Amino acid sequence: MDPNPSSDQPEGDIAGEEVRPRSALYRAVWRWHFYAGMFAIPVIVILSISGIIYLLKPQIEGVLYHGQTTDTPGDLTVSYEKQLEAVQERYPDMPVLAMEPPASASRATRFHLDNGGTGGFEPAGQTVFVNPYTAEIEGTRNNAYNPAQIAVQIHGSLMTANWLGDAKWGDYFIELIAGWTVVLVVTGVYLWWPRGRGGRRLKGVLIPRFNLGGSRIKWRDVHAVTGVMFAFIFMFFLITGMMWTNIWGAKYGEAAASFNETFPEVASESTLPTVGETVGEGRTSWAQSQLPVLPSGKPVGDREHHGGSIEWDPSAGAPLDAVVATAQENGFSTGYALWWPEDEVGSWAVFRYPDTGSKPNQSALDEKVLFIDQYTAAPIGSYSFGDYGVFAMATDFGISLHEGREWGLISQFLALSGTLAILTSSATAVVMWYKRRPQGLGAPRRIYSPSAMAGLVAITLTLGVFFPLVGLSLVALLIIDFAILRNIPPLARFFGISSRSAAA
Repeated sequence: MDPNPSSDQPEGDIAGEEVRPRSALYRAVWRWHFYAGMFAIPVIVILSISGIIYLLKPQIEGVLYHGQTTDTPGDLTVSYEKQLEAVQERYPDMPVLAMEPPASASRATRFHLDNGGTGGFEPAGQTVFVNPYTAEIEGTRNNAYNPAQIAVQIHGSLMTANWLGDAKWGDYFIELIAGWTVVLVVTGVYLWWPRGRGGRRLKGVLIPRFNLGGSRIKWRDVHAVTGVMFAFIFMFFLITGMMWTNIWGAKYGEAAASFNETFPEVASESTLPTVGETVGEGRTSWAQSQLPVLPSGKPVGDREHHGGSIEWDPSAGAPLDAVVATAQENGFSTGYALWWPEDEVGSWAVFRYPDTGSKPNQSALDEKVLFIDQYTAAPIGSYSFGDYGVFAMATDFGISLHEGREWGLISQFLALSGTLAILTSSATAVVMWYKRRPQGLGAPRRIYSPSAMAGLVAITLTLGVFFPLVGLSLVALLIIDFAILRNIPPLARFFGISSRSAAA
């Protein structure tokens, strides 16, 4: 946020050597680094803390819902139909959305119901845990109060669906903050970059100088070194997190589709509704959400039965056990979610992806989706990670790493380390700002330079191409900074603007 000792004095080199005042471009970059930090850090802290909670979802849920998810194994399991009947009998007014078979012999079957609540990463509403050996309901969970559910709603939209009635506003704001954080990282690396003789020293460049008397230098070094050493991870979190956003993420999806790089084999089915439209965004992997839902056939009575040895009348629809049998015959054993057909034309959809609730921390390489005819239980189409295009492969693998799911505990440790580094860099920025006890806002002062202004405009245009919301906000801030604040002396002093300054 503020890597230099004072906004009013010549800046010291990041390696500790006193040098002449920096160039006008350096001062402009420093000023916008300060603005980006002031704007983004409060939200970065919120996103980091909520991200840590979601990262530790397997451990948190294992503690909170241990009694509802662990059963004493029996000799024989009862049919899924009987388990379903028990759920429907207990909750007759809640439609069943999905089921997750037990992940192991000591786990419960999970049924996800719609209780009229808002959606989220997990199916909306209620999760019911059923003993697979007795069909008894072990417990239930309102997902609105699940810590992981709350965390992901904060992380994705700041829960604006609850207080503004629509999650898109929070999504837009987080996308804007993510873009500004890109500005923060890029400008931070520029300010850190070693210059002069001091640039050849390790201390202050790669190692914080804890042995110096001035405590602010120590904080500055921790801030700069931590930020730079983890800059790649910061950028990775930002880019992979923006895959789900309404503007940048949608454009990314359009780019993938234009290159026929999502599911190349099913491009001709593009007129069908997608998984994201029917099942819901965030309930499957990114690539799976882009996949068109293949339709079931007509409910006629003489079609071939599937689903093992189970017999039924296809016109009445395939029983749940037959659908599960088809899923098992096609490579699904544990760690998958089975979604009900949306209507009389839809199909059963079976998903396996890294964060399937009953068995998280699976690899994106093992992703698979299967569509099953709702009348005959016949497999309609199956797609695995190897069927994806390059865009989809890279996206799902990146998101799996982002969420700390790809390599189990190793991924969780790496993601946790990166997030703690973000919090450290943010906290030290605030400490440095406070220690300087600035007059007014404490923004670095402008100095006159047409070349710096030209450079700032070029940066604005470049960012506007890649991050539209950031480009628009930069234009607005430039207008405020140059056309309004400088003409109001009290505000000019507060924001570190000289009344005769005309550039960054």
